[in-house]
Amino acid sequence: MMALPGILWALLCLGAEPPDAQAPRGELAIYPAAGVAFKEPAGWIGQVSDKGKTVAWWISPDSEHGDPSAIIRIECGRAQDASLDEVARGLARNFRGVVDDQPTSMGGTHALRITARNPGKALRPVEALATIHDGLLYLIMGGVKAGHTVRDELESIRASWTWKPIEPPSRDLTLGDKPLPFGGGAATINVPRHMHLYPGDDPARILDLGLHNFVRNEPDFLVYAQVVPLEPGVTFEDCQGQLSQGLQAQRVIKQPLEWRPLKDAPSRVISDMVEAGTANAGDPKRIVLLRWGLVKLDDRRVASVNFTLPPEAPGDRDVYTDLMERIVESIRPGADAARAEEQEPQPAGTER
Repeated sequence: MMALPGILWALLCLGAEPPDAQAPRGELAIYPAAGVAFKEPAGWIGQVSDKGKTVAWWISPDSEHGDPSAIIRIECGRAQDASLDEVARGLARNFRGVVDDQPTSMGGTHALRITARNPGKALRPVEALATIHDGLLYLIMGGVKAGHTVRDELESIRASWTWKPIEPPSRDLTLGDKPLPFGGGAATINVPRHMHLYPGDDPARILDLGLHNFVRNEPDFLVYAQVVPLEPGVTFEDCQGQLSQGLQAQRVIKQPLEWRPLKDAPSRVISDMVEAGTANAGDPKRIVLLRWGLVKLDDRRVASVNFTLPPEAPGDRDVYTDLMERIVESIRPGADAARAEEQEPQPAGTER
């Protein structure tokens, strides 16, 4: 069963239209990897997923940055041995609420609604809808501060909920519309829109991203992006050799990496794909496929991206090879790098 979240369930409210209400008209957003489609909350601000089980989440239009007034989250994970009744009772305990005894459904599948009250100023969960479909547990959750509601939005999602065939993440690798900053603003990068961000000590500096497979309950593809400094006198070509030598010294790879420029741009290179053995403490060794991309941002900094592809991930390897190159090609200097370059003193009599 999916672990019952703590503050992440800071989500939910009350949707009380009859369960046979007509689905709202309008275009449905399709999430192929989760096998669902629904009407997204109009005007709400979509957020980068912060864990693998998150299908999507939003904050209300009136939310302050970092301090949402209301939040809606949709999650999917293995149901395992838990019954829907057990899940609902667990949510009710977590929310300090109750399981609604009125029948309801999601996409024609029996669902249970959990409701709670929040009279305080802190964000708290006030409603959830839960169902189990084809062995997967689906949750629609909403949380609010006092004086706010997600009633209409949750009911719109529930009433428009439509089941779709589940597809592996490799079928939907479209890059997102909004680049993600990293390196403290030194660079931006585009990744597939359904990738989630692993929590870290310094997310503004390092992006640690995964593309979750809901059926396998494992990531199918991983991206680790950071900005590294170029020491005085070290060229971009030197940086490529240093990375390769460091990986060999750590016994991550056996042979030096081979680099090639992307689209004949010498300041943007990608390595060949290599096999490497990895193991967590107590786990058996497993082989993964690794690849690196480097982009010269300026004379002082380089964007470095590491790609990891588990061999058991479904899909054509060439599809992921192409994705890696598209991601490296998407990297651009951020506002921080642009300002630094503009402020750099120029020799007399020269022009940019």
